Amino acid sequence: MRKRRASSASKGLTFQEGRELVIRIKTLEGRAQLTLDSYNKLFNDFERCFGVRKHMTNINLEDARRFMKWQLHEKTQFLKSRFRN
Repeated sequence: MRKRRASSASKGLTFQEGRELVIRIKTLEGRAQLTLDSYNKLFNDFERCFGVRKHMTNINLEDARRFMKWQLHEKTQFLKSRFRN
């Protein structure tokens, strides 16, 4: 009997792995650098909202609603801006 390789899909796709995958695909599609920067910002927000331990494959509808609520009402805008007091 052959041994099966463990894949990252069986554990779940982390936000960092998802970021790398999306950026690689969008780069191959020829997207502009500003578009790639926007994807990076979105993944930064995912990690801030859910934490780095949450897996993308475990996101459900309630998590999506929570993320939208967080974006609209709880997120600190321009957290790392040099002009922020």
